[in-house]
Amino acid sequence: MLPALVLALPQAGPAVSGPYFDDFRTGFTDQPAPVPGSGAWQAVHEAENGLWFKVQWGEWAWCDYFADHVWTTGEAGEPGSELVLRVPAGPASEGGHILAASDSWFGSYRARILAPRTGVSATHGTVAGFFLYRDLHGEIDVEILSGEQALGAGAVRFTVHDTRGGIMNNRSLRVPLPFAAWEGFHEFGFDWYPDRVEFFVDGSIPLDDQGQPAVILEGDAGFRGPIRIPALPMPVMFNHWTGNPGWGGLPPSVEAEMRVDRFWHAPFFLTASSPEIPASSGGVVDWSVALGPDYAGEPWLLLGSASGTWPGQSLSSGLPVWIQPDLWTRRLLSGDASPWLTGGQGVLDAQGEAGARLDAPPGLLLPLAGLRFDFVALLPGAGQASSPPVPLSILP
Repeated sequence: MLPALVLALPQAGPAVSGPYFDDFRTGFTDQPAPVPGSGAWQAVHEAENGLWFKVQWGEWAWCDYFADHVWTTGEAGEPGSELVLRVPAGPASEGGHILAASDSWFGSYRARILAPRTGVSATHGTVAGFFLYRDLHGEIDVEILSGEQALGAGAVRFTVHDTRGGIMNNRSLRVPLPFAAWEGFHEFGFDWYPDRVEFFVDGSIPLDDQGQPAVILEGDAGFRGPIRIPALPMPVMFNHWTGNPGWGGLPPSVEAEMRVDRFWHAPFFLTASSPEIPASSGGVVDWSVALGPDYAGEPWLLLGSASGTWPGQSLSSGLPVWIQPDLWTRRLLSGDASPWLTGGQGVLDAQGEAGARLDAPPGLLLPLAGLRFDFVALLPGAGQASSPPVPLSILP
């Protein structure tokens, strides 16, 4: 979370990114990254995969960020492949911060996070999270306050900020967690649409502490009137910080580490003409893939499953594919799909587009009535990408 008084943060870059995935196998370069600074802010090291910059940001409202508080386990000679953001033991308020090299827009965002543990204290702790931010426009936050975890009231905070016109408005949801977030990696994230943000924990939308789904809608009541969902591209950031007595607490007495072993983002590049089809009367459903000319010529295929989306599967590269493989997945992979399903694999055209069609005659789908399928578009070639899942319900 960034306070409204921070007005000088430059944007990460003019381009809007396509899908990207990082399991933090690569470290950061030793040379300063070629990104302009502003005031006390500067990007100082670029990740070898070109996705991230470390942030060196002194004299912030609550916490100073230093490049040596961010590393990957590979750089440090540790096992595994994880991003580490450190908050040292107090009394100084210091932390770690990284910034994406390109802006992102509407789509799905997921991160597997191991939360820090700072000891039992209601007044001292850290804030660990990831978020999207654009100065004088808006912000979408996923944050874990270590003090809450330590006291046994485990929770994650989901927030949408509206800062247009320089006026801070926000709506924040507190979601109790059924697990200790410092004892293992768990996936947190959100789907950002023009009219809403849907938040996720381990693959599903949880309930907040009022018993309501963790979804923030355009027009929901905010701190200063109806909330507006951010509408412009924003860069992704991860940070781990301390020093605000009203949010996260003062610096802890012990060193704390936030760890991330996977981050995934994809725009909604697979769409369907309908989310449902009647089993008795049949009908037509068209899927469209649209990724842009940069993906021209990339091989692609449509995969589906009737077994849900969580925890999904991963390619050998680590890229997550958000369906649970089953008989239907295998049939689509083998090309042994119904003759009524056409165009489900091939290469993207010069515009980076493709399509598939299900043309079901009356009665064909009756044996599947009541099932929900989830479909993804997978690009398994050099431009590896996997779309967010798109549901299709077979109506009785």
